[in-house]
Amino acid sequence: MMNVFGRKLQDGKDYMKLWPRRKELNGLFPENRIMQVTQFAEHSMPALAVLTLLIQYQFGADMFWPTSVVMVVFMLSLPLQGLFWLGNRANTRLPPSLANWYHELFAKLQQIEEPDIDSVNKPKYRDLALVLKRGFKSLDKAFIKDS
Repeated sequence: MMNVFGRKLQDGKDYMKLWPRRKELNGLFPENRIMQVTQFAEHSMPALAVLTLLIQYQFGADMFWPTSVVMVVFMLSLPLQGLFWLGNRANTRLPPSLANWYHELFAKLQQIEEPDIDSVNKPKYRDLALVLKRGFKSLDKAFIKDS
């Protein structure tokens, strides 16, 4: 069970590196917002958790320790929740409309260059991220509106 969870977290980290963070995609996909919040949580939650425990130790009553520990566990789980969501999303098959868009973008990329990625019959969000990343490099910025 832990291996599956760890694999999902690693897939989420890989997906964060792969997804093109472009403002043109903000209205179409929630990935940019989830990635931004996850990165913020990775950087700030450990410090906030330590601060919570220090404040509880310094000023809190003994009866509030269980609440503080639960708060700390929740704070430390927030980045893991984001990575898990991203890992699930990366391995989710595209709905038919997005799968058609994926195939159209891949065909456009094939027309202008020989892509170093292969077309997938049943694409996932990870495959879409690869094609979008290549599209932003190779095609003009209007390729999203054209498709």
